[in-house]
Amino acid sequence: MGDERKIEGTNSEVHDLVEKSKSLFLQELASEFRQRQAQYNLETEFAKTKRNRSLLVPIVVAGIVLFFLAGAVGVTLYIEKKSREVQVGAQAFESVNLREVLDTAKRLETDLANAKKELENLQFGQNSEVEQARLVFQREAELIGTATDLTEAMKGERLQAARARLNRQLNAIQASYAPRIATKEKEIQQIQKEIDSYDARQVQKAREQEEVLNNQRRLHEMEMERTVKAHQRELQELNQRYTREIEGLKKYQQDLLAVLKANHAREIASLILKYNPTSVSQAAAPLLSASIDPAVLNARLPRFNSSLLTAEGLLDVEALSRLSQKLSELSIVLGELKKIPFQNAVPSIITQLEARQKEVALLYEQILDAFNRGLQQKNAILRSQEERIRGLNAQVAEQSQLLGKYIYAIEQLMLTNREQGYVLDPREPKNLLVVVDKLRLISPGSVARVFRRDDEYIGKIRYEGEAGKSSWVVLELKDPQNPIRPFDKVLVEEQ
Repeated sequence: MGDERKIEGTNSEVHDLVEKSKSLFLQELASEFRQRQAQYNLETEFAKTKRNRSLLVPIVVAGIVLFFLAGAVGVTLYIEKKSREVQVGAQAFESVNLREVLDTAKRLETDLANAKKELENLQFGQNSEVEQARLVFQREAELIGTATDLTEAMKGERLQAARARLNRQLNAIQASYAPRIATKEKEIQQIQKEIDSYDARQVQKAREQEEVLNNQRRLHEMEMERTVKAHQRELQELNQRYTREIEGLKKYQQDLLAVLKANHAREIASLILKYNPTSVSQAAAPLLSASIDPAVLNARLPRFNSSLLTAEGLLDVEALSRLSQKLSELSIVLGELKKIPFQNAVPSIITQLEARQKEVALLYEQILDAFNRGLQQKNAILRSQEERIRGLNAQVAEQSQLLGKYIYAIEQLMLTNREQGYVLDPREPKNLLVVVDKLRLISPGSVARVFRRDDEYIGKIRYEGEAGKSSWVVLELKDPQNPIRPFDKVLVEEQ
């Protein structure tokens, strides 16, 4: 079957070769005939020899024409006969059919170029879809990032969800294009192997015979037409894709502009609320709603003049002057604040602040007046107390003089009886009043024995003195039924 197809292909090629040879031969005959006809014009000759007409000339001409026609037919039949006798195994087609080689080489080259172009289209389509998916993710991320009504946690969750969608889209694109790209790459490798399997010399030889076997022009035109259509489709797809992208960009711009406007409006409202709050703290709410006495707002700030407090050095005159100055400056600042068109709760805050400033100043003036009155009363009381103190001091001096006399008598008694000391008041066991000879040195912790008579031991006492205060305490009693009495004798033990 393969040999029959080769023979049929060879006969077709031989027939084409014969037809071309005939056309070339007939062209030469026609050219020669026209040249001869130009050299010998029958009409001219007939015009010159109208009177000498002869049948010989037409007969000769007809014979010549018939001769050439017969020669042409004979040559044609001869060439046809020789063409039928052409062997399939001729030297020109000894190894391979040149036309088939050329057709196959052209087809393979075209297939290779088309396959590479299709591979580029697949890769371009994949990259375009990937870029489109990334662009959509980028736009969505920008919209999420610029949204002011979302917390940072909500933004993170939405951004993570958008990134997950992007990964799924990229995986889907990869899964869609990877098999087709791999198949196309295998196809390119297979075509390249087929191209490499042909002998370059045979292909070159076939190309040299292209003028004889010029049936590729029509195929080339078809390929060009197909390529033009493919390019037109690609351009149309690109235009559609770019149109979609432009529409997407316009929509993205509109959405972004709307988001920016909404964000701007929210920011303006937020700024207004930030510096013009509609509500205040629970503690400040009743203060702002409290009624204000118009007389307080219309009252003039007091001027703190010198008073008894400053005269006695309790207050500094310069400090009072600075206080008046600061209150006046605060009034100026509040006046400037009232000129600003604040909203919501701020005007009430400024009004309450002004009212309370004047109330504080008036209260401070009242307090200073009360201090002045109190100081006057205090001075009167001090004068009265000074007179009383002078009287008490006189009494104390009199009592001290009397006490000195008592002490003198006791000292003389100790000196006469040769005793170290006496118990004067034993009513409080932990705070005995004891008098000891001044020549006897005692210190905290000193112990003394108590006698009523020289041979009658009553008990022991101890001296405790601290922070300028001295006292004696009972350590022991020989007989609880026999307590210490006034003028019991005291004998200090040696330390």
